[in-house]
Amino acid sequence: MFTELTKQYYRFECGGSVISLRYDMTAFLRLEERGIAYTDIFGERITGAVLCEFLRVGGYSERSKPSGVSKPSGVSKPSGVSKPDEPELILHEVGGKALWEHIRAAVQLALPVRDPLIIDVPEEHSGEPDMKQLRGMICDIMRKPEEFFWSSTMRELVERWTAFAVAKGYMKKPERMQMYDTEGME
Repeated sequence: MFTELTKQYYRFECGGSVISLRYDMTAFLRLEERGIAYTDIFGERITGAVLCEFLRVGGYSERSKPSGVSKPSGVSKPSGVSKPDEPELILHEVGGKALWEHIRAAVQLALPVRDPLIIDVPEEHSGEPDMKQLRGMICDIMRKPEEFFWSSTMRELVERWTAFAVAKGYMKKPERMQMYDTEGME
């Protein structure tokens, strides 16, 4: 789901210099470990601690060398401009609501066209068998719960349907054939 993320930087101004934010799944994982769910994050119920966590876990980088070498933490700054290098200072300068909008924009920049935070409903492929008819026979006609249908193997379903159809008179009892090993019997 999150393997399609691009490592693009979203840049915004803070105190006269530029901060480069990038999306990092580690930030979400660490927040989840602390008990903050995705729904809370994207439902905009956020705190300064959440914003600082995004910044601290790799949400921003410092580029102090002209060659563009990134460090794991810090702030992007043009040469000659001083910049706060602590997440709390960035939060204080920008403000919580505005910083959250920047973080959200950085996340959206990195996400693919479809939103992976919303679980995709699998599409029916032409190569996959259509189970609607079989599910209808088992669940509707035999009055079995859907859990029974989805947790059973195809062999169990066919055996159960055959036994049901024979008992109800829908079909004759299948003849049993026995195969004998004729090899060596001459």
